[in-house]
Amino acid sequence: ALPILTDKLATSAPEITAFTCFARGEATYEQYVGDLKLKLEKQGGGWVTVAPRDTCQQGNDSESAAISNISRINAEVWAQKAGCVGYETGGAQYQAGLIRGFDPATILRLGLPYNMPAHSLQRSQYVNGLAELTPEIRRPLFESTAEIVAQHYRGAGGTDSWVPWQPYNFHAGNFYCEKTGYSPQDDTTLELLDAKCLPMPNWVFSPKFPLEALKKWTERQIDIFEKKGLALQQLRIKNPGQGVGWTADTLW
Repeated sequence: ALPILTDKLATSAPEITAFTCFARGEATYEQYVGDLKLKLEKQGGGWVTVAPRDTCQQGNDSESAAISNISRINAEVWAQKAGCVGYETGGAQYQAGLIRGFDPATILRLGLPYNMPAHSLQRSQYVNGLAELTPEIRRPLFESTAEIVAQHYRGAGGTDSWVPWQPYNFHAGNFYCEKTGYSPQDDTTLELLDAKCLPMPNWVFSPKFPLEALKKWTERQIDIFEKKGLALQQLRIKNPGQGVGWTADTLW
């Protein structure tokens, strides 16, 4: 099946989108977002594909790095035609690939679509690993990632303008200390913005968190982006591993 799909995709050209222009440096981030809003309004919504990163995660021990390239091309050609607006990458995909001898930077590049953003999983202070990283380690990592992405799309690693790297940034417990203002998620979102990346803040849903907590969290995200001269455009609500409270009735 893989050779057949490869041959088919080799003769299929993906459509140019507003993201393509933004990624190349030919349009602004705001122009891309404006086009995305129009597309979502016209379609009545949109979706992000989690294949192969998530579909291979449990049953196949995250063995998705080796097929990320063909899956990405499939998403660029066919998923995009069906209303897909993003391609999920990273997280355990990088970890499993590294264990098996893959270069994580190569996995990252193979997962960067031509006509939609890649949404890599970024776990606050844990980034893409299982150990907490300090700001002194995180900042150069984020800066290097931004340079890799900029070089991939624009042929140069400069980050003078916003880089088309839009990772999901979340903290499993939505941790925030009212007394000190400390939040690992807020800190890493700001660090990513400092590196000219465009993180998407994630609220991890649980009925244990009242709406007031969600309201305060949202206000903080707006403020963080304003510090960098950006209007917050996108938020994501993440399920807590299919918890029993993750139901349509509760969300509504």
